[in-house]
Parts: sequence; structure tokens; C-alpha cells
Amino acid sequence: MTEAHYDPVNAGLQRWRTDRCQIVVRPRHLRLPATAERLVHGHQIGRDIGRGQGKLLLRDSFARSVKSLLVVNGRGSAGFDRTAGLPLELVPLADPAWLAAGGALPVRLLWQGKPVAGIQVAALSRLDPSKALVARTDGDGRVTFTLPRTGEWLVKAVKILPAPPDGTADFASVWASLTFVAGQP
Repeated sequence: MTEAHYDPVNAGLQRWRTDRCQIVVRPRHLRLPATAERLVHGHQIGRDIGRGQGKLLLRDSFARSVKSLLVVNGRGSAGFDRTAGLPLELVPLADPAWLAAGGALPVRLLWQGKPVAGIQVAALSRLDPSKALVARTDGDGRVTFTLPRTGEWLVKAVKILPAPPDGTADFASVWASLTFVAGQP
């Protein structure tokens, strides 16, 4: 079926629902300046990783999991809280499409399908990304953000891991992101 002939009614999208789109980027390598002050979401890479001291560059083996909530036929509904089985995954526990400005959005962070504690999570509005909302996950992998406005949002987190055993990197990072439009069912 080509884009020119795409008909959402005949493609089975007759009911109101939220769908998701997900992408997993397999591990890639990146070189970062090796300074103790280098921060990646609250981790001081030089100190936390313990390797790479005295190096000009640290090698990061990074992977990324991206998930976006898409409202189909104009209304949010069941489906926003489904897990996709991503390595590191952000799962909203309330439907963001129904949030008003000032509404609370609880989110759970899963690592290999289980809640993960102590990870920094940030929420950024597309209209004002310089004013990130930041919190750490609790023992149940949850954070709650009070979104000051409706519109497009990005929620992101990173888990820092020890170096891969093959010696190709000094540490590994696994990133997760979730995008959605808040308050526009």
C-alpha cells in the first residue's frame, strides 16, 4: 500500500486509540572528552566509571530506545501504558493526551522489563526545552512530573553500565526517550 493510497478508515483505524511507534538503535561507539566534570544525566563519567583516567577521550558504547505516543482519530485512550519490551523503557502511567496544564504525569522507568530505582529522568517541553523538569526514580521506578503546559514533550533517561567485556569502550550507556503531545486528545 503506497502513501498516496493510504486510507486510515479501511486500514483498521476506525476506533479512537493511542498507538506507539518505537525504534531501537543498537550499540554504537562515541568518543567523549575525559574530564571528571563531564556529566551525563547526573553521572560523573570519569569518577563513576573509574576507567579512562589520564585519557584524552573516553569511549562510550551507547544504545538508544525511542518511543512516541501517537493519538489516532483525535482521542487518547487505552494503549498509552503498554510496554514495548525495550531494553530501557519509559512507560506513562496516566494518559498524557488528557493532561491539562499543571497536570501530574507519573512515569515508570523499566530496565529489562523491571522497575529501576535511582535513575535521573528529565521532561522537556518543545516550547521551552531550557527549563527541564528533573527527578530520580523511586524504588518502584516511578517519577511524577507536573507539566506546566500542554503541547509536545520529550521525557528521557540514561542508564550507565560498566565497560563491555570486549574492551571496545570505557563504559556503556543505554538511553530511553518518550515523546507525546500533552493535553490534546
